[in-house]
Amino acid sequence: MSTSAYPMDVLKMFVFLTEVLDARAVTPDGGHHGKVHDLIIQLGEIYPRVTTVVLKSRRGLMQLDWSGVEGLNGKELRLRAGAEDQMVPFNPQTQHIQLRREILDKQIVDTHGAKLERVNDLHFLVAERELRVVHVDVGFRGLVRRLGLARAFDAFTDWLFSYTVPDHLVSWKFVQPLVSDPGAAALKINVTQRKLNDLHPSDLADIMEDLNIHQRQAMFRSLDVETAAETLEEVDEKLQIPLLESVGEEMAADILEEMAPDEAADLLQDMPESDAESLMEDMESERREELRELLSYPEGSAGALMTTEFVSVEKHQTASHALDRIRAIDQPLESSAYVFVIDRDETLRGALTIVDLLRATSDTPVSEIMETHPKTIPLDADHQEVVSAFAKYDFLALPVVDEGGHLKGLITLKDAVSAVSPEFDQ
Repeated sequence: MSTSAYPMDVLKMFVFLTEVLDARAVTPDGGHHGKVHDLIIQLGEIYPRVTTVVLKSRRGLMQLDWSGVEGLNGKELRLRAGAEDQMVPFNPQTQHIQLRREILDKQIVDTHGAKLERVNDLHFLVAERELRVVHVDVGFRGLVRRLGLARAFDAFTDWLFSYTVPDHLVSWKFVQPLVSDPGAAALKINVTQRKLNDLHPSDLADIMEDLNIHQRQAMFRSLDVETAAETLEEVDEKLQIPLLESVGEEMAADILEEMAPDEAADLLQDMPESDAESLMEDMESERREELRELLSYPEGSAGALMTTEFVSVEKHQTASHALDRIRAIDQPLESSAYVFVIDRDETLRGALTIVDLLRATSDTPVSEIMETHPKTIPLDADHQEVVSAFAKYDFLALPVVDEGGHLKGLITLKDAVSAVSPEFDQ
């Protein structure tokens, strides 16, 4: 769109960053004070406003508050009278983002489409003397515009195809900027962080695997503990420990506590023993002992493969109580599809499904509706025995018991298949 002369307090229009960069900065008396080197925004609003313009002049990089700008006139940035006296040497602030340096040509996460994009330009709304970022341009036309060939390109495509290639604009509110400076990354998170946390962990994991190490760690540190734990379970195993190390020991312990016990135990198993022990010392005692028990089982055994998160009730308890137990947990379907009935010493006595519970009256004791001889897997069974059991019995999950018949854990169908076919979990 043309950037013909206009007073900023009259018109509302759009302008691209690349139309502003390198514009000559001039004052009403005709003074030339360098060229636009960068624009700076401060996050905290859905569509953040430009607060500062950075000029490249004979004195080096100088900065000027945006209030000193009168308007744009083609490739000229018109400054207010006396603006040159307000210019000071450029001093980057950690709470701000330099759009040319940190966003343009960088990868961003489009949280609306759950994918990586490259920023080819930024799109501003000019209104009420303010310049606000409203879109990022991730399309091919943005590249053409930067080369100064947009008009020729449009004319060519219109002549050849009777078609004009549209701009591919993504609303800023759906964008999570990722910066390469790991020290500043935590301070440069878009207000739409809530959108990033709303992505499915599998999508987040896919995105992280495409980023470089600094971007990956910056993105991981920006997640809340619950989302970080779920994402870490999905990400490539080679990346798990480096990501965990990037957040510090205290948060790493919190993330491990939030993970499924079997997933956390697998990750700890791959760490140096001293590091694993140090992390477990920062956990709640119950989870610490739970993980130590899982780590004690030989690799390749059912004990090492199982999770200790399952639903269990005692024989005298009712269907209503069992349903309440299911409602109280946040587990995948296969982990909560069955309720196991145990004695006070945790000896497995029976099993029942959610369907069994829904069909029963609320005050029916579970002992009256349970399957009294549930199929089980011994603690020392190897992976092949586990898979064979699932193939034979066609269950979503199977309980794991010790030699005395005590319920120790649960193996899901997904974990059973992943144990012998790791590519299934990719």
